[in-house]
Amino acid sequence: MKKLWWLVGLFAVATVVREGLDYFGPMARAYRSYVDQASAEVRARRGDARFAGIEGSIVDVGYRLESAERRDDGSVALVVVEAVHFQKFSESGPFGNRRVAQTRQHVEMIQVEGGWAVSDLREETTEVKDLSSVAADVP
Repeated sequence: MKKLWWLVGLFAVATVVREGLDYFGPMARAYRSYVDQASAEVRARRGDARFAGIEGSIVDVGYRLESAERRDDGSVALVVVEAVHFQKFSESGPFGNRRVAQTRQHVEMIQVEGGWAVSDLREETTEVKDLSSVAADVP
């Protein structure tokens, strides 16, 4: 009888793991795909209007996932904060000042031919801060 309970327990655990992977897997793949696409696009387009008043070169691009939601039609809705770090050459080094342009983005990703593509992108206003003030905001 103990073997039967162990078998039922193992089946239940395997089912929960499988359901978790089916639910969270597409969201993780959509997020990674978006980060790859968006990062390449930001680095390629330095003349973006969001960065018009910022001096310096792009030294880093980071993304933070705030939320992900799987929709009934198979698409994934993401809320991502993009942080683009700028630094002047004259300020390089460990004590140099960086400016960070943060933009909250609402992204809808759809599955296309085995991959993920952006179907809708809404951006909130870009905020430019010094790196020290951004570090103080992170809990």
